[in-house]
Amino acid sequence: MVFRSVVAALGAAAVWAMLPGAAGAATRHVDMGAPMPAAQKLQQLSADANAFFPSRTIINVGDRVEFMPYGFHNADLPRRGRGPAPLFVPGADKANVTDALGAPFWFSGQAVFGFNPLLMQPKFGTTATYTGRQSVNSGLPVGPGPPKPFTVRFTRQGTYSFFCDVHPGMRGSVTVRRRGSQAPSAAVHRKRARLQVAAAIRTARALRRTKPAPTTVLVGAAGRGGVESQAFYPARKTVKVGTILRFAMDQGSRDIHTATTGPGDPMNEKDTSSLLNVLAASFQSPQIDPRAFYPSDPPGGPPVGLTPALRGNG
Repeated sequence: MVFRSVVAALGAAAVWAMLPGAAGAATRHVDMGAPMPAAQKLQQLSADANAFFPSRTIINVGDRVEFMPYGFHNADLPRRGRGPAPLFVPGADKANVTDALGAPFWFSGQAVFGFNPLLMQPKFGTTATYTGRQSVNSGLPVGPGPPKPFTVRFTRQGTYSFFCDVHPGMRGSVTVRRRGSQAPSAAVHRKRARLQVAAAIRTARALRRTKPAPTTVLVGAAGRGGVESQAFYPARKTVKVGTILRFAMDQGSRDIHTATTGPGDPMNEKDTSSLLNVLAASFQSPQIDPRAFYPSDPPGGPPVGLTPALRGNG
């Protein structure tokens, strides 16, 4: 009797093992930003891709998705129906800085902002479970050494959106089907990512031909799929005294840029005291220099007069 029960149990297990998806939970890989060597090709084109590769993933209940960061990205899976978390949050300190002539900036007394503490608690190398009823966040890759994937196990059917909190509009989705469904294979999943990467490189090449209006300087150039050229268009411009130039973010941009004037070269690591270098370095600290966060002049006012003595930030 015991022997028959064991044989029956083994037979049932054999049948279960042959069912789709029963051999064990599958894991699908999602890159946060373009992976190597595509990232190097984009860098050669002075571009980046603020996107998840692939942007859409289809799995079954119980399967996992591992998120691997390439660049300054995170994976934010909010409570279902919610949006991404804020990148910057106000702190307790108040702005108290003056311009090059010693006059207080208009934002004196306003809050000093810093990165959201939630994002400064990286979870890479760990595994979380997501049902859509609670938020799950990988945090940013700010820890020492190369980051490991952040793995999320999905235990409830549905379609869920996830975000990068750094880059507005950078989002992806995971569709979770019932256990045993015929989800796309790992090979199909990888092919979707490769096609998306190839499209991003083509877009980056096309962005190099960007030509804005004669009185506009674009702060970055945006293309489809979150591709962003990290350059000014045009990079050099000669104008007559009294000319009004408009510095603008490109439509559809998923990045965050500023147009900042003043002495310094943030690419020069030895320069630590000039205005541009001080402002750039503050993005590596918990609090951001308010001169880099707020515009130098109140929004909605007349055009700003740029002179050699003016040291402002847009």
